[in-house]
Amino acid sequence: MVGPYQPRLFAYLRYQRRDNADAEDLLQEVLIRAWRGLVSGHAPQRPDTWLFSIARNLLIDRGRHERARPRLVSMDERPAPVDHETPEDAVRARETQIALEAAIAELPEKQREVFLLRLNSDLTFRDIADLRDEPLSTVLGHMSYAVAKLRRRLKA
Repeated sequence: MVGPYQPRLFAYLRYQRRDNADAEDLLQEVLIRAWRGLVSGHAPQRPDTWLFSIARNLLIDRGRHERARPRLVSMDERPAPVDHETPEDAVRARETQIALEAAIAELPEKQREVFLLRLNSDLTFRDIADLRDEPLSTVLGHMSYAVAKLRRRLKA
C-alpha cells in the first residue's frame, strides 16, 4: 500500500528539508508511523492523504525543534546531467534548477508547502485543504501567490 507513494513522499520531504539524508530519515519515520497505524487497525480510505498528513506532521514537529530555514542542496547532491545534453545545456539546466530551488526556498512557508504538496503528490487542492485544515479558497490563494512569485523570480 505504501510503496507507490514513496518516491513522491521523498520528493516532498526533500524539497521541504533540502537535505537528502534528512529526507530519507523522515521518510523512514513516515513509513514506521504508517506501519504502526496499520497494525493498530487504522485503515485509511485515502492512503495518499494519510501518508502526506503523517509527513507534514513530522515536518512540523521537526521544525519546532530546529527552527531552521531549509538550505539549498549542494552540487554533489544534484542529479547528473543527461548524456545527450551539451555542456552548455547542462550548465543552463543546473542554473535553472538552482534558481528554482532558491525561489521555492524563499516562498513563505504556507505557499511553499501547498506548492510542494501539489507538485509532489496526486492530492487535489481539496485534499490539500483538508490536510491543512484550511478552506479551499485559502489553499488556492497560496498556490496562486506561490506560482506568481516563482514566475517573477525566474524571469528576473
